Amino acid sequence: MDSQIPSTSSGEIPINFQWGITDEELKETNIEELNVHLKLGFGLPEEQIEQFKIRRRLLKGRKYSADTKARRQAEADQVVEDIAVLDADITQLNQDNAALIDHLENCNERKRKLLVALMDKRDMMKLHLQTIDKAELRATQAAKLEIINECLTKCQGISDWQEKLSELTGRNNSVHDGSAFDDDDEPP
Repeated sequence: MDSQIPSTSSGEIPINFQWGITDEELKETNIEELNVHLKLGFGLPEEQIEQFKIRRRLLKGRKYSADTKARRQAEADQVVEDIAVLDADITQLNQDNAALIDHLENCNERKRKLLVALMDKRDMMKLHLQTIDKAELRATQAAKLEIINECLTKCQGISDWQEKLSELTGRNNSVHDGSAFDDDDEPP
């Protein structure tokens, strides 16, 4: 038991151990109970009661200091843990960001290629439309010429028919100047 009894800085045995009270009992005892116990139970003089109170306050201060140190250490450990988690999150976010930047660059490259392709197609369409316009114009002109030729052919056919008719009837009606007809006759 002697090995468990602490000593003060001056080498004295603390007062509570002199009276058989452990440090733990002294710390946990309510101050009112301690006063009653010391005054009535032991009948100690004020000087020794004051030493008990000083010892109790010293033990409580040490306990508070140890608790505070443990709490601060736990908080520091938690901060270190939180920093590690945040570092991992930052690393993951950086990787995600790099992947998104790569994806964005790929999309921009595809967009650029599509724009180039669309511009090429637009230019080809313009050229094609110009060609189509010229071709349609040529086709329209060709169709008009064909219609004119058909009309001329029909007219030639009418003219041939008139010549044949005039040969049969004995008159020349190819040119109508009014002389081939009498006033009463009507042109065919």
